[in-house]
Order: sequence, then structure tokens, then C-alpha cells
Amino acid sequence: MATRWELFAVYGACRECHDYVDTHPKEKKRVFIWLMGRHLYEKLDRKSKTTVKYLPSELKEIRKELRFDLKETLANQSQVCYN
Repeated sequence: MATRWELFAVYGACRECHDYVDTHPKEKKRVFIWLMGRHLYEKLDRKSKTTVKYLPSELKEIRKELRFDLKETLANQSQVCYN
């Protein structure tokens, strides 16, 4: 999964909303396009269909970058719930 470490590929929602989009593919696509825009959605969709093998040194660097990016993202992110 090439998108495993992509913060923009994360969908944080309540269980009910998450279950709904996971069982309704057309709605899931619409929600993700609404959340991230068509360009980013299509980029991540293409990337999700590729396979990547990481070296241990690459995983260490990814972990370091994710910690930094996660702090920034959490500071600027709002909750979304469709209930």
C-alpha cells in the first residue's frame, strides 16, 4: 500500500460515518473529493494502486516526517461528522 503513510489519505470520523462510507463506494468517493479536492483524490487513488517496498532507513525517515506532519495537521484540523 503506497498510501499507507499519507496523512491526507486518513479519514477520521465517528464509527457510524466511517462504516457508512466504507459500505457505499460512490458516496465514499464523493466525500473524499469533497474533503480533499478532485486533484489530490485522483493522485492518491492512483498511488493506492501501486506497491512499494521500504528499506528500514526509509521507514525511519517516514516516521520522523509523520511525527512532524501529524503535529501540524492536528493543530489545523477540524472534526467532520455527517450525523
